[in-house]
Amino acid sequence: MPDNFEIDYTFGDHHYFYSIDTKDPDGHTLELTTLVVDEESFF
Repeated sequence: MPDNFEIDYTFGDHHYFYSIDTKDPDGHTLELTTLVVDEESFF
């Protein structure tokens, strides 16, 4: 993953989905997730 935005983040592999956690300028936690398995396997 390119890291040229100079944003501190952590990457999480949660088996069914990946996530990136970061903080906004006010210090609030933001989490972006994407499902990496078939929807039928998750739900």
